[in-house]
Amino acid sequence: MFGLVTALDLALVIVAALFVVPTTMLMVQCVVGSFPRRTTRVPSLRMDGHSDSTVRPSVDLLIPAHDEESVIATTLQSLIPQLRQGDRMLVVADNCSDKTASIARSLGADVVERFDDNHRAKGYAVAFGLQKLHDDMRDVVVMVDADCVVSEGAIDRLARMALLKNRPVQANYQMPASVGGGAWGAVSGFATTVKNQVRPLGLHRLGYGCVLYGSGMAFPSKLASRPNWASDNIVEDMKVSYDFMVAGYPPHYCPEAIVRAGLPDARADAIEQRKRWEHGHLHTIATQTPRLLGRAVTLVRPSLIVAALDLMIPPLALLVQCWVVATIAMIAVTALTSASAVPLALMVLAGINLAIGVLTAWFVHGREQLTARQLCAVPVYLLSKFPLYVSAIFRRQRTWRRTNRGAGDGACA
Repeated sequence: MFGLVTALDLALVIVAALFVVPTTMLMVQCVVGSFPRRTTRVPSLRMDGHSDSTVRPSVDLLIPAHDEESVIATTLQSLIPQLRQGDRMLVVADNCSDKTASIARSLGADVVERFDDNHRAKGYAVAFGLQKLHDDMRDVVVMVDADCVVSEGAIDRLARMALLKNRPVQANYQMPASVGGGAWGAVSGFATTVKNQVRPLGLHRLGYGCVLYGSGMAFPSKLASRPNWASDNIVEDMKVSYDFMVAGYPPHYCPEAIVRAGLPDARADAIEQRKRWEHGHLHTIATQTPRLLGRAVTLVRPSLIVAALDLMIPPLALLVQCWVVATIAMIAVTALTSASAVPLALMVLAGINLAIGVLTAWFVHGREQLTARQLCAVPVYLLSKFPLYVSAIFRRQRTWRRTNRGAGDGACA
């Protein structure tokens, strides 16, 4: 009996540790990312490396687009005033069946069209665009999705920072809750804020790199084509992030460069979008965490351990769901057996970490988009996500599918 109980205790401690580690990481990121914000001045530079406030690196703007006729004009109009002499703006109209290409041309963008029914994913469009730029690349390549609005001065900041740091740079990619999404949409928007803004800001302040989010990304030209973009990975930006980290170029977060996109209005579209993101996220956890930990050991690079711990944080709704189920199960096991109370205490600690992290992020970053009354919708939101996670086990989404955009707060037309 003693051996059986010991084995049970060990198993329960391992289960508890699987919650303590990611919730601790989440809490640290959210608390550090919620400190009073200080604006970071981006150093100016000349091509000879000396300071010059009038010169910034030349830029290739690369905009992959698939059937974006309703939003691409707004995106290009936010970018055109930020172009300088010598810059270039290239739109890749990828498998488009609408007027995306003609609208982009009418606004002065260079446009290339790509048609390939066997390779339909954003990664292929990016690779195609980089190939077209290859023979005459500017100093920095900035990638922006065709449904985004880029804040004034963002391109300047991203370009300067990419060349200064000699590594990829990720903008502050904001996806405010859709005005038509109600309480469910507000909860979804807040969860996105935690993932896209609060957590990378926390890592940035701790001195570590962040993952790339697919839009508002800047690369020194010599690095832009380094990863294998041409794939059907539905979260190619995450995979590329870890490729860069392993290669010694962890992406740098630039909170002052703001890029906005709207979440879908309709719940069905929002769920479909979430399905792609979160199925891809879970697959990336399974495939990239062992790789990062293994390379951290072989390369003796602790920063890769931090990247792995960050990656181990699952989607927020899934983390809460799993913690609730595991805690209830552990209470039952502890009450019905002679198991130690230590694992249950660790689960309580994990819950405290989770609550501190989420509530701190909400109080500092989320109160305007998610009211106290709308917090009551959290249980409904969690329950609505359950089929999404079940399908990740039995019918994981493997291909990219476009979802209808929402108006957000005016970020997208």
